[in-house]
Amino acid sequence: MNMKAKIAEAKRQSARGGGPRTFAQGLTLGFGDEIEAAIRNPGLLLGLDSSRREFDRDIGNIRGSIDAFRDLNPGSALGLEVAGAALPSLAAMFIPALAPAAGARNVGLLGRMGRGALTGATEAGLYSMGTQEGGLLNRNPLNMETATGGAIGFALPPVLQGAGRAVNRMRNPMTRAQRAMTNILGQDNTTVSDMVSRRNLDKPQVAADLSGSNAQSRVGALQGMPGPQRDTIRTGLLDRQRGQAERVIGDIEQTTGTILADTDQALIDLNRARKDNARPLYEKAYEAGQVIDDPELLALQADDGFQAAYNKGEELYDIENRARRLRGEEALPPLPEVDATLNLRGLDQAYRGMRAQADEAFRSGNYELGRALKDEANALRDKLDDMFPEYREARAVYKSDSEMIEALESGREFMSPAKTNSRTIRQEIADLDEGQLEAYRMGAVDAIRQSIYRSAKDGTNIQNRFFGTKEMRDRLRLLYPDGDAGQAQYDQMLNRLNQETQMQDTLRATYGSRTTPMAQEVGEQLADEGAIDFSRFNPRQGLMANLADNTYRALGARARAGSPATRQATAELLMDPVAVPASPLAPVGVTQVASPAMQELRSNMRGAQRNAAQLRGLLNRTNIPLTGFSGLLGGMGMNERR
Repeated sequence: MNMKAKIAEAKRQSARGGGPRTFAQGLTLGFGDEIEAAIRNPGLLLGLDSSRREFDRDIGNIRGSIDAFRDLNPGSALGLEVAGAALPSLAAMFIPALAPAAGARNVGLLGRMGRGALTGATEAGLYSMGTQEGGLLNRNPLNMETATGGAIGFALPPVLQGAGRAVNRMRNPMTRAQRAMTNILGQDNTTVSDMVSRRNLDKPQVAADLSGSNAQSRVGALQGMPGPQRDTIRTGLLDRQRGQAERVIGDIEQTTGTILADTDQALIDLNRARKDNARPLYEKAYEAGQVIDDPELLALQADDGFQAAYNKGEELYDIENRARRLRGEEALPPLPEVDATLNLRGLDQAYRGMRAQADEAFRSGNYELGRALKDEANALRDKLDDMFPEYREARAVYKSDSEMIEALESGREFMSPAKTNSRTIRQEIADLDEGQLEAYRMGAVDAIRQSIYRSAKDGTNIQNRFFGTKEMRDRLRLLYPDGDAGQAQYDQMLNRLNQETQMQDTLRATYGSRTTPMAQEVGEQLADEGAIDFSRFNPRQGLMANLADNTYRALGARARAGSPATRQATAELLMDPVAVPASPLAPVGVTQVASPAMQELRSNMRGAQRNAAQLRGLLNRTNIPLTGFSGLLGGMGMNERR
């Protein structure tokens, strides 16, 4: 056997046991050879010189074995040492009790970078000391290995965070349109649950109305771009626009409790109902007024004007009696003759005749005569009220057709500029009884209805056009009762008007062309959403995380802007009704639930958040072990003994 073969054989013999020793070197940060030699020579603890000599000899043999194994098996040696170095880090990552990052899960990126630098430098420095020779106090931890490990530990956290974000996006269950909708909700500082709670199923609201200005701007941008989404938006917005006037009128009727189809017929029905309710009270009053002994009233019998008024009242009384007989109702008692001794029933009919004469005078244009007749009728009414409390009580329920018509006509002037302010209207209605006030409100609601029908066109903001000033809102408040209940009804009406305004704002966002500054800006936002923009740099995220975010936005934006399918899906989400009526089996008090599209969006948002939370937990749990291990690898790579 020649010399070369003998040397090779000796190296093979020396390399025996080198594999486990190399693994131990990585596991113990380079101190494995010294630990093994110390175990072989326990006399070191007693300071025995023989043990010291044996320790030095064993150290040389162990290091020679490791070096021989590395020379003969460089790949295996590297793998074993790296595996040994990785074992503590793997244990720390998967055994919570060993995780050094467990107490630092809320540390920010800069804090993790600092911890990573410290961990990487420590492990690399310890490894460099473990591979040096001589006494521990003579070994230098401040060297290139330590610096390299610290630099790698410092740089790795943002790389891990950026990689984690990229992985999280690949795991994101949301579609591109859903991600765009999620961004919009975030910009408008709202949620799906917020939109569902604000949704009024009586109105054709959509997500763009309920989210906010960013959603409405996105609708405008989509409408300005070519693609199928334009028809989706245009059809949805224009169809509901045509019903705006009817919706607002319906809101006023519903909140005031004044449901009108034909105002004049409604007044006839109201008069009949209140007259029937007041009939027993009037009969009670007539019973109390069988005998009239007041000289002034008795003297009226000889007056020609009074006789004419009585005849007019008798005419009305007879007409009413004939109508009662035709309906199969009980006939009214006959009236006394005018030249006989009058009773309260007869005087009440004379009063009604005076009111009818006054109305005829007003209609004929003889306002002076009308005012005089009305004043005479009121004087008679007041005298009878003072004489017979029962009569006053009956009149509080129902006065006369004439007075009810007068209240209705006064209400029809509700929107007139001649009404100087709400104080004037308040004074008008202050003395109205319950029936008259109801008639007045019927007239006022009819006036609002006619005004809206005449002036509201497609695109009109009814709230601003008719109730945009404090004066007009104060007038509107007068249509509701005083007190908390009336205020709640009024607030409900204002809320419904606000909902209509939201819908108008969404429609207005589609006006104009893409060349206008706002539409162009929003269009560019849609086309370049997420493009690399250093103005968005977040120093707390770190360089790699910012690059990952911006690169994703830049690449994904082109697909979003360039895909008609994505634009269509985004438009469908923005035009989604958000909520639908709840099932009859729903819990008590639950009247509406999220629409299927919003349920899917919310479910996928939660899935994305859950994935992100899992990834954050993984990064927090593995940050320090990985930075320490990576710093150690850097130190191993710079070590001269390897």
